[in-house]
Amino acid sequence: MFGADQQNRFIKIFFFILCFGAFNLVFAQSNDSTLVSSADATPSAQSSLIIERIEIVGATKTKPHVIHRYLSLKAGDAVTPEAIDRDYEALSATHFFKQVEFSSKPGGAAGKVILVIEVVERRWPWLEFAGGFSELEGWYIVPAGVRFDNTFGNGNIAGGRFIIGDRTGGFYLHFRQPQIFSSSFDLQVEAGSNSTDFIHYLAAREAVHRVDIGSGRIAFVGNRGLARYFSAGFRFNVARPEAQYKIGDTTRTDFPPELAGQLTKKRINSFFTRLQVDTRDQVYFPHTGVWGALSLETANVWTANSSSRFERTGDFRRLIFDARLYQPIGANVFAVRAKAGLVSRVAPFYERFYLGGAYSLRGFAERGMTPLGWGTELLLAQAEMRFPVAGDPQQPSLMAALFFDAGRVASADLSGEQNRFFTAAGAGFRVKVPIIGLLRCDFAYPLDRDDFRFHFALGQTF
Repeated sequence: MFGADQQNRFIKIFFFILCFGAFNLVFAQSNDSTLVSSADATPSAQSSLIIERIEIVGATKTKPHVIHRYLSLKAGDAVTPEAIDRDYEALSATHFFKQVEFSSKPGGAAGKVILVIEVVERRWPWLEFAGGFSELEGWYIVPAGVRFDNTFGNGNIAGGRFIIGDRTGGFYLHFRQPQIFSSSFDLQVEAGSNSTDFIHYLAAREAVHRVDIGSGRIAFVGNRGLARYFSAGFRFNVARPEAQYKIGDTTRTDFPPELAGQLTKKRINSFFTRLQVDTRDQVYFPHTGVWGALSLETANVWTANSSSRFERTGDFRRLIFDARLYQPIGANVFAVRAKAGLVSRVAPFYERFYLGGAYSLRGFAERGMTPLGWGTELLLAQAEMRFPVAGDPQQPSLMAALFFDAGRVASADLSGEQNRFFTAAGAGFRVKVPIIGLLRCDFAYPLDRDDFRFHFALGQTF
């Protein structure tokens, strides 16, 4: 992160101020951060009571099956505060409703109750400002967006949003229909465009190269039963690499041969499948469980000729394996990750792998260990010991961590020194901030050199 351009320096200063502002905020807050739901006001929520039926009040637009989709409680189940809290959170998280309240009334027999769920529906689109973390794409911030969820009462999720991520930003339209055709799969459709800055190191200097990408995606994602482990779909991209790059404030066009041949406009059509498992107890600060994904993508590449017509110029396949394990040790958590990737040589650099930086191998410059033209093979191993410091140990507002990273990225065109393993170790802390989520600060030390690097980032490393 040293030697970055002026814009990156500004971002680092901003993160530094935000980090320590949030750090002070943590100690100004009360340790009692437990969310109190309306379930606390349910007088009949005792384990000895059985649900006779569930009564829904106020849902004039939303179909009953949409609400039941998010409920774990069914008729005949025992009522427990934990189950009511869980279902309250699930319904509230949909944002279909302005208000959700749970209550109960006597049933038709002793020991039976009628569970009453009263909702106030959203009638109009609503503005979105959010942040989050995708296990596959990393952190993101939505500075502006509009949502049209549950438009016709069928539980659809739709909208448009501006998204800022790791060196990327763009606008996307998205639509998701849960349990399409009453199946175990959600239909997801997305279309948009983004501009992404790719980093190359030319004569040991950081060069920033922008690629504009228009994309479309349609996928079927399992959400229940055995189907929840599987997803598949199609991706359609049109990539336009700029014919210039920047080193600091200087704009240049003298690309090395490894990149000069990849500046033409390309269309990439692909089919992907993914197997995924997630047994973590929670996403924010997992204490136990595993998360794993195995994805395979096969794509064809079409390159624009001098008359702007696309001609098929090759095919590539990409395989990615990512596995994470979380094991509690007292109030602390030991987390370990293994990731491997392989992609064909035909893939352009913006479809390949990188190594180095806050979201990869800490202790090294951003994308600093990436070969020219980016990598076709990736190996990454990471281990962390995480310690809750302040707040609820299950949902800490401040965490500390010790970590070790090791990684290797290789290109089919290179060998020897450029393909060796790199290792680093260090310590850091994570602060929970509103909307954004986690702000992460890491001090990392490469084990083969007398140096260190300070990383600011958003979200957990894994």
